Amino acid sequence: MPFDPLLSLPPPPTGPFGKSQTPQNGVYASREKFLDSATVAVYHYRVLLHLNPASGVPTYLQIETQVKHYIAAGALSPGDALPSVRKLAADLRISTNTVARAYQNLERDGVLRTVQGGRTYVAENPGSFLKSERVRRLRPYARQIAVEGTQLRLEPREIMDLVKQELDALEELNERSGDLDRKSH
Repeated sequence: MPFDPLLSLPPPPTGPFGKSQTPQNGVYASREKFLDSATVAVYHYRVLLHLNPASGVPTYLQIETQVKHYIAAGALSPGDALPSVRKLAADLRISTNTVARAYQNLERDGVLRTVQGGRTYVAENPGSFLKSERVRRLRPYARQIAVEGTQLRLEPREIMDLVKQELDALEELNERSGDLDRKSH
């Protein structure tokens, strides 16, 4: 089963007296699913971080990328608390220095803010990072639409008109359902 970073998890199962039933070699994601020890569900913080030591990407960059992804996707909102450096390091079974480095880089980029006492929150206005992250995530789909349209021998204007029609239809649907329009996101 491929990793779904947008997976929203229920609270961990509890045993008698409300104690968490966390197994010794991993973390429960739900009563039916069991995650390996490299995947950590941080239930109180609504995110699921997954580290892949075989990827060749440094661990701190994996953390940074996933936090940015959650913010861009709306899973983390401005003002949301993140786990402490110690808690996240313990849950992921990595060095506190690695988590601290990721948090420091994110704070330097204006994505996170740390308050006295060590609590870390999503910055109130992550700024241009969000737009650049959203564009980065959307670019492969735009390329796919361009390639498909070209292979179907559509003119560039026809491809653009089709995308515009779909955006207009989506906006109309959102307005009918009471959602905010796409410009406010």
